[in-house]
Amino acid sequence: MKIIHTLALTTLSTALAAGTALAQDPQPTAPPTGVPQAEMQSHDRHDKADKPSFDQLDTRGAGSISRADLAAHPKLLEKFDEIDTAGDGSISRAEYEAWKSRKEATRGDGY
Repeated sequence: MKIIHTLALTTLSTALAAGTALAQDPQPTAPPTGVPQAEMQSHDRHDKADKPSFDQLDTRGAGSISRADLAAHPKLLEKFDEIDTAGDGSISRAEYEAWKSRKEATRGDGY
């Protein structure tokens, strides 16, 4: 009988200890190394809605974005005429930044 009580008491104390351990809050994870804090916060705010920067899109380095520059960005290519407010067949930095600002202001981030 003494063995059963000891076994029951051991099982009960183990279960209580395990329950307490599982109830602990998980430890916060550290941000990936090498990623600036401002960039992390930017990704948190915009996540999948981030649009590439003007410099990333200006693949030719011409100072403007052409339709050819947007070949890898079909959703932006669909919006080319909307972004090109001057109607000159290229997107200036000012046109692109103004378009991004309008989209972010209306939360229509999905291109």
